[in-house]
Amino acid sequence: MNNFILSCHSQRKVDKVIMQKEQEFEKKRITLGENHPDTLKVMGNLATSYWRNGETSKAIELEEQVVKKIGIVLGEDHPDTLIAMENLAVSYDDQGKANKAIKLKERILKKKRAILGEDHPDTLWAMANLATSYWSKGEIGKAINLEEQVLEKRRIALGENHPDTLLAMENLAKSYYEHDEINKAVILGEQLLEKRRVVLGNDHPCTLKTMGDLALSYCNQGKVGEAISLGNQAFEKMRLILGEDHPDTLKAMAKLARSYWSKGETDKAIELDKQVLKKIRVVLGVDHPDTLTAMENLATSYWCGGKNDKAIELEEQVLKKRCKVLGESHFRTLTTMGILARFYGPKNTKKAVELLIQMLEKERIIHEKEHLVQ
Repeated sequence: MNNFILSCHSQRKVDKVIMQKEQEFEKKRITLGENHPDTLKVMGNLATSYWRNGETSKAIELEEQVVKKIGIVLGEDHPDTLIAMENLAVSYDDQGKANKAIKLKERILKKKRAILGEDHPDTLWAMANLATSYWSKGEIGKAINLEEQVLEKRRIALGENHPDTLLAMENLAKSYYEHDEINKAVILGEQLLEKRRVVLGNDHPCTLKTMGDLALSYCNQGKVGEAISLGNQAFEKMRLILGEDHPDTLKAMAKLARSYWSKGETDKAIELDKQVLKKIRVVLGVDHPDTLTAMENLATSYWCGGKNDKAIELEEQVLKKRCKVLGESHFRTLTTMGILARFYGPKNTKKAVELLIQMLEKERIIHEKEHLVQ
């Protein structure tokens, strides 16, 4: 009840802030005109408030206007124009519009390279941001290409132990893992863990997060014992420091479950995955991407534990939600289709084949569209 009251109070404060910014925007629009830089600045701030409140569609509607108008008033290369473009790209990312986000971020990177130079910190951030969108779209190879450049340049410009260099190492290690370059992920993860222990301390949340990521890489490398040991340490410390319901604690718990699953201890994996899903639904909501990942993890544990009917039932829910939230052609939706087809397997060959045909057809259309764009 207390949490509910606090949540309502917090939402009322947010609504009040948004209302004040809407009134401020209306006043600026009337007194200064729609295209005045101060009006556009207030308009951008209002869009940010909508975005923070989860009203991404409203944010995008305003941000698209800001980008168009401010480009005319100040010029496309003006710093304020580039900031407005970056804000719009973030909103596109959040709404799953990866192609629009990538197109905009490629423009931003091109401009920053021309204006600031290849090695400027802002150019490197633009490269890292573009890599994130490539990653979200499933174009991991493109992401790695950019992230390797960012890491090398930050090492030279900022030093080995600078927070931005360590963040670049973390992003690249994750991309290596996602790209099945596990040995590279392990080497970079071990270097990162050592540096974060020295720079931040053994119990810093970033250090613990790195431990969990490295444990997952160990697991995929076949070092399951090391993975469970390191994953347990990360989970227990996060539970004590951040709390049981913190998103990072739940992610550490999910990673530990994967290690138990790899060891064949599916009952332990199922129990952990159940706890993660129950908590993450409350903390992040039923349709959040991390919630859907937790559902898929539990479905996989059910399947590995021989509980095929439960696995299929849950994975069908994941597919339905991903189609709704991400779209039918998103790479994570297609991955879910492949997993569900595997779950159907010999028990329902017809459904499995139909799903695989759908998946392959969607992938073919995506590749054709990308080829036309190139």
